[in-house]
Amino acid sequence: MIKQERLQLEDSNPSEFFYEVIKKYGFEGIGPYGENRCRSVCKEICTDDKYLHPVDDFIHEMLIQDVLVAFYYERRTSWNFIEATYGVIPEGLKLAKKRLRAALKDSDHPVYGRKNKL
Repeated sequence: MIKQERLQLEDSNPSEFFYEVIKKYGFEGIGPYGENRCRSVCKEICTDDKYLHPVDDFIHEMLIQDVLVAFYYERRTSWNFIEATYGVIPEGLKLAKKRLRAALKDSDHPVYGRKNKL
């Protein structure tokens, strides 16, 4: 599932998207096994030989067990709009769940722990 939409700057919310991914795919309560990263794509771009213009494009990544499972890419357009492209990676979800089962097999985690098997 990859979606793209044009949003007002203040309406772009990668955290809300990642929260929905966590709920939908059962990643609640995994503690240090998951993280969200945000990084700038580039600090400035050259439009001609003389001028550098700052940009504020960002890539947000949701990593679980060092596997990319979801992303949110923000590209700033004119008039403070954001072109947001976001999605989940099915193969990443499968691999992350496999690694979580191995990492949490002896825990009491409600989904990945020893009492439950996916």
